[in-house]
Formats: sequence, structure tokens, C-alpha cells
Amino acid sequence: VLNDISDLLQVCTSKNQVYQGLTKLLPGLFLGSKGGFFAVNCLSGYIESIATWGNVVDSQELVRDLDFSGHQSKQNHNSSDSQIYPILITSESVSITIKCRDNSLEFLSIQTKGNNPITSRQQDLAYKVVHKTALALSSLKLRDKLQAQVIHDPLTHLFNRRYLHQSLSQEIKRAKRSNSPIGIAMI
Repeated sequence: VLNDISDLLQVCTSKNQVYQGLTKLLPGLFLGSKGGFFAVNCLSGYIESIATWGNVVDSQELVRDLDFSGHQSKQNHNSSDSQIYPILITSESVSITIKCRDNSLEFLSIQTKGNNPITSRQQDLAYKVVHKTALALSSLKLRDKLQAQVIHDPLTHLFNRRYLHQSLSQEIKRAKRSNSPIGIAMI
């Protein structure tokens, strides 16, 4: 399942695809569990559910006991431009944050059902999943930034010649399909 997660993260083109894909694969990795990915609004402290799996009736039940002041723990792991911190590890649950360079705070929370304790192997797997997720999210941010740099002039932030060639060929194709004229004005 970990290889499937790696493959999924390499082909995702949006943050939403990352989280939706992971919530389909993680139940196979953490059998008999429920959980989800959450984001913390740093200004208000509000916790928003991004994607969940299992029988999660109220997503707030997974995050009720979390304390984000402890995310400056000594047990941090760097994942390119993200930092990964444990914020709650009990016998029934594990929650791990991803603190990105832009100060956004997202986390994975996993809770077992019934009397099944979370094993140290599952904790290690949770760290690996969060690490891979942080790398994928960082890669998506870099890809978006690079795409913006390719089509914009760095000084004026106006669209450049590359964008003109790309959009002009699309507009010519659209005009041919709809059998309509096209006009170009250059200043």
C-alpha cells in the first residue's frame, strides 16, 4: 500500500487530489481505523476537515484533544520546506502535523476503532505517509510557482511571449472548431 501511495502522490496535480486519493488508500494501511487530514486556520485557530475516511460522523471528535502549542517538539523531521511534528500519540490515536514554510498547518489524525491500540509500526507508517505527503505538497507548490514564472515577465508580472504562443495556438484551434473569425491586437 505504501508503494501505491508513492505512485499516487507522483501523479497528483492538485492538493485536493492528494488528500482524496490518500483517504481511499489509507484505510488499507491502517486497518480498523478512522481518520482524516485537517487544516488549522492560524489566525482563528479553527480546524477544518479536508478529507476523512472510516465512520467519521463528526470530524471534530478526531481533533478534540489536540494541542498545537506542542508542535515545536524536539522530535521534528524536515521534509524539504516542511516540518513534521507529532502532536498527539496515545494508545488509540496518532496525530502528526505538517508545518509548511508559508506557516500553513495541516495534519493527519488516525484513531483506531474499539480496543485496538495503535502499534509502533503504525506510528512509523503514519510518519512515512505524512513525510511523503509533505514532499508531494511541496512539489505541487514548486510546480505551480515554476509554471507562473514561465509565462510571466519577472519585472512587470505581465504575460510574456511564451504565454502568447501558447494561448494564440489554443485560440486559433478554438476559432477553427467553431468556424469563427479571430482578431489580434498588439500594442
